[in-house]
Amino acid sequence: MDLQGTIDNYESFINILQFIMNSSSAKKLILRRSCGEGEVNYTLTFKGYFLCKIETNDPAVMEIENLESKFKAIFHTLMLFEHRCMKFKVEDTKIAEIDKNCVDVKNCIMDFLKTIDEVYPTLKEKHITLDSVFTLNPEFNASKAISLSPLAFKLLAAFADRKPIKEFIWKCGEPEKVLKEMKNLVDIGFLKLENEEKDVGNFTVSKEVMEKFESELKKIVGPIADVLIDGAKEELGIEGTPTRKQLVTMIETISDLAGDYKDKILALKRRFE
Repeated sequence: MDLQGTIDNYESFINILQFIMNSSSAKKLILRRSCGEGEVNYTLTFKGYFLCKIETNDPAVMEIENLESKFKAIFHTLMLFEHRCMKFKVEDTKIAEIDKNCVDVKNCIMDFLKTIDEVYPTLKEKHITLDSVFTLNPEFNASKAISLSPLAFKLLAAFADRKPIKEFIWKCGEPEKVLKEMKNLVDIGFLKLENEEKDVGNFTVSKEVMEKFESELKKIVGPIADVLIDGAKEELGIEGTPTRKQLVTMIETISDLAGDYKDKILALKRRFE
């Protein structure tokens, strides 16, 4: 039986992985997302608890040779950096046998959850995306006694080229170690986003994210969702598609307008921050 729909958060992605792991037959997970370069596709083939093959046209990850590292890079690219709704489909497939290069998905999920707890809050708070460009922070206190790892120096050398993260991030090392090191450099104030005051929350959300929000709001309040959205936009002076920061403010405004539904709508806000 085929399963299909959209993924908009890491919980739903992990639930799909668990569904695949509990299946008695081999499965193929097909993911599609839109980006500035067009449609990006990922096809992941599983048998039971094991990931056996990945095919993708995503230039950010396609050159990674290690299967586990490629899987982790895809997960974090989709869940953290892009932060957009993705279409998915799970299909039955056939695999002759599990070879020694296959990856245990259970261990990967544990690593994902640990990184989500340790790293995501900082990177999400800073609204770091795959297109972000870092620079060295000129206000950093150079008199601080800090110790940098070889990986940190490798990242700093890459950041010095002032290129978007997507052009080099997964080439620097194992994905989750890279994310943790990048978080540390941000936390100590060594790095800052280029044009940080303009970047934070000021990019327009994608069509898929807006459609997902409208759909979820309708599940809570019913057909008056469109009226509430229009009312919030008018009150806030928002024209067209909102930025991420504007969307969060819109949800707060809608919760005030919706009376008895306020708590449910505020709970929805956390999914779109």
